[in-house]
Amino acid sequence: MYQEYDYKNRILILDKFYFLTPTSTEINETGTCISCTMGLESLSYHELTKSDGSSYNIIVARCVSCSLIFSIWHDSLWDWIEDYQIDEFFEYVKSKGIEEYDEKQKVSIKKIDEISKKRLYFVFSPKELEALQAKSKGEKYIRQNLYRARQKYSLFEELFGIKILI
Repeated sequence: MYQEYDYKNRILILDKFYFLTPTSTEINETGTCISCTMGLESLSYHELTKSDGSSYNIIVARCVSCSLIFSIWHDSLWDWIEDYQIDEFFEYVKSKGIEEYDEKQKVSIKKIDEISKKRLYFVFSPKELEALQAKSKGEKYIRQNLYRARQKYSLFEELFGIKILI
């Protein structure tokens, strides 16, 4: 199943056909990550009713440890069906009152340590990267270097389609 998720606006798109806005953005512990076995924290709740009459409750959740994002499917009675990892991300855009999403704005969300050093050094200076890594680990960093690095986030996203969240 093809899935895309807008991390900022909490919108889920299924098979490029179903555009699901959240019914709730309440944060709850929702299960265990299938990758690292740590806890999952809900980001949004969605309801889906297909043309054949079948209905589903879908929770989008993020692992508190490895940051992977999953859609957790339940039937209408909240019996678990399946978990799917979400690998595609986009940013919702409103244009002239018409709701749409921009294919050009697809982005991946990754931890800084998972991004290729070549890509990082292409945009950021060594000191800026040092500050980004220290900030992501909760360590001390030089504020000015982090400030300069944050000014380049949009360039990095535009070039590589990867959004940095620190």
